[in-house]
Amino acid sequence: MRQRKVRGKGTVVIEFEIKPDGSIAYAKVAQSSGRSRVDKAALNHVRRAGPFPTPPEKAMVKFSLPIK
Repeated sequence: MRQRKVRGKGTVVIEFEIKPDGSIAYAKVAQSSGRSRVDKAALNHVRRAGPFPTPPEKAMVKFSLPIK
């Protein structure tokens, strides 16, 4: 399913963690763009990207990702 286009610009930082099975443990807005539509779209984008491949043992699983 394609994500709808969002009117508005900005950069939002999404913080998320990947569980050992590749699913997303949590995803949240760490730094807002100042526009709730942009923030929600970025958060949904990360959530829809999961599940991820199973991370290798001792791999980094917590991320902060800026999305424009």
